[in-house]
Amino acid sequence: MDSGWYLGRGISSPSKKELPGLICPAFPGRTPQGGRKRRGLSAISISTFVAFVCLWICCFVLLSCDIGQNFQTKQPQEQLTLVTWNLQALFDGSETGTEYADYRHSKGWTPEKYLERISQIQEALAGWLPQGPDILALEEIENKEILEALNGCFKEKAYPYAVFSKNADAALGIGVLSRYRIIDQRSHFGYRQGGEGQRPILELMLDTGKEPLVVFVCHWKSKKGKDDTERFRRDSAAIIQRRIRELLGTIDNHGLIQSPAAGTVKNKEDTGLKQGYPQENQNRESEAIAGRRDDPSLGAILVVGDLNENYDEFERQGKTRITALLPTTEEAGRLVQLQQRKKERRSSFNLRGGDYPLEGPSLKGPGEAPPFFWPEDVLLLRDSFQISQDETLRGLTFYSPWQESPFAGSYWYKEAWETIDHVLLHSSLGDGKGWEFASFGVAQQAPFVNEEGYPVVYNPRTGTGVSDHLPLLVVLKYVE
Repeated sequence: MDSGWYLGRGISSPSKKELPGLICPAFPGRTPQGGRKRRGLSAISISTFVAFVCLWICCFVLLSCDIGQNFQTKQPQEQLTLVTWNLQALFDGSETGTEYADYRHSKGWTPEKYLERISQIQEALAGWLPQGPDILALEEIENKEILEALNGCFKEKAYPYAVFSKNADAALGIGVLSRYRIIDQRSHFGYRQGGEGQRPILELMLDTGKEPLVVFVCHWKSKKGKDDTERFRRDSAAIIQRRIRELLGTIDNHGLIQSPAAGTVKNKEDTGLKQGYPQENQNRESEAIAGRRDDPSLGAILVVGDLNENYDEFERQGKTRITALLPTTEEAGRLVQLQQRKKERRSSFNLRGGDYPLEGPSLKGPGEAPPFFWPEDVLLLRDSFQISQDETLRGLTFYSPWQESPFAGSYWYKEAWETIDHVLLHSSLGDGKGWEFASFGVAQQAPFVNEEGYPVVYNPRTGTGVSDHLPLLVVLKYVE
């Protein structure tokens, strides 16, 4: 497939460096020393006139390029681009003891390999999106210093805002580079009964100059291992669902934001951020969002990152278990009803304020008494981009672009494509106003993929490759 399908091309004008050489002829009548032959106006030749027109066109083109380049970073945009990418264990060159075995000095990992990899990542992104995305969400990075190093590679296109978060004892975390001012940031942590911790969920509210955008950046629990890990992904889904309902005003706060027991942290020290890192976080809820609590259909919200779960995981699991990403289909609803009849707990997750189930559509059948309740620890996926007309689900469903995408996946595992990397579009992105979904793409060009079209996995021993995940791109457009 043509790598240009991603629609990133043409969003802004090319810079001067990307233009072919433009050489305007010198004005006739000038001596090599810069002197001017005296000529009357009537003596101007046709060649002089042509040269003047050529120079005027060249200057106009170059001036237009400057305007296009500055528009992306200094003026409100009608389009917004976001890339999410799992960088496959991006460790720096120092050793602290939490690194994976292949990234220790004894295994040949060096500061030189680290710096070379940083440069390779930036070059790969620049080859795909020459202007860079407006928002870059990254998973599996070791620390904020890596964000700083990667940002430095963008040089004049560097990002002014950045955030990083991870658990204190974790090897890797998540981070964001943004051209938009971060007006609120929160790291959400969850703890199961028994003290087992969750990976953080980074919530950002961005000032886009138009409608605020809320982005949840995630790296959910992997499916690897013998234990059943679905419960951890459902725990993460519960945090997001509850937080969105708070933002949209469908439930009261009940102390979740302020309560450490609920696993939400707001200050920089608790998220691993250090003083002095460039950001202008006011740690406050935007008045624009707060003022829309009375209308759950409003709000610009994205959930992005490596969720370690396919968009069609429910079908892949034989429709026999409730998955963290759950379709709002009749089959899924009947399974929910069945489990509720068995009085199974939907989650043992420690959230203050009790259980707030989602009312779902009635499913009528022999011996069934509607209504039933959708679980509060899943993210509900509708089967089309059209917003549900069911009032009980308004503002509480997502759409996955994978459902109607020509791309097979972003991760190749056991000889099959998986769609575990996500850009989930909240129902607010399809209501016909504000930020709206425009397009979705996956990097399918070198150096991200090999000749067969599979991800070029990074090899820390040889220093070759990029990542075992392909980056995703989403383009939003603004509708008045």
